[in-house]
Amino acid sequence: MKRFVLYTMMMVLFSACAWSRGDVRETQDPGMGPDSRVSTPAEKHASSIGKPLVSDKKNESMDVMSNAGDILREGIAIRSYEYAPAEFFELILAYLEMQNAYIDGDTQGLSLLNQRFDLMAKKTRRMTVGGKQRRLEQLGQEVEQRRDEIKNQGHSDIFEVYSSIHVVEKGETLPGIATRPEVYNDSFMWPLIYKANRDQIKDPKIIYQGQSLKIPRDISMDEIVEARREAGASDPEELPEDAFLPRRKK
Repeated sequence: MKRFVLYTMMMVLFSACAWSRGDVRETQDPGMGPDSRVSTPAEKHASSIGKPLVSDKKNESMDVMSNAGDILREGIAIRSYEYAPAEFFELILAYLEMQNAYIDGDTQGLSLLNQRFDLMAKKTRRMTVGGKQRRLEQLGQEVEQRRDEIKNQGHSDIFEVYSSIHVVEKGETLPGIATRPEVYNDSFMWPLIYKANRDQIKDPKIIYQGQSLKIPRDISMDEIVEARREAGASDPEELPEDAFLPRRKK
């Protein structure tokens, strides 16, 4: 079933690309067919009267199909097929109905189908956003559960999962990095990071995005207390409950 859905998506996307590029053209040779005789000037004038109107309607129909194709590609880009599969598959079927109406020259039917398509597209986007949000919440719960499991194993095991390198992100500061749960979970420990990276940090107030900073782990309680004192902690020896602690000696 999954392969069938993916195959259908590929075929529809290919078709949608053709609409957006304007590759769908009349293929009949005007000089072929049973009515290929040369028209008289009067006949040509009479037949040309309705052509601009027909041409305008056809251009409008092609714009409708092109826009629908763009919406489908957007759905694929945001992975609606994963987070809202039922709604996205219905959207594909609606697009195929629009194709049939276009081929049949049914401009009125195409207009009605396009209105329904737009409503379905909005629903698909909404369901996709909701699906992603639920997935993030699920991942958050899994992380919390894993964190509790690690905490119950004792601090010596927690030490093993702490990273010894942190890559600076945009807008970060040393106190902010030290506050992160996977670093020290205590902003007042930032002097430890500064001292370990004096080779690339000249001013503790200035760090740059992309820097790889060493996070000291083999440290003593005395060093932690001294760092907290330097950072201005009101009670340097009173660490936060979940703050990083050095590995206990066995």
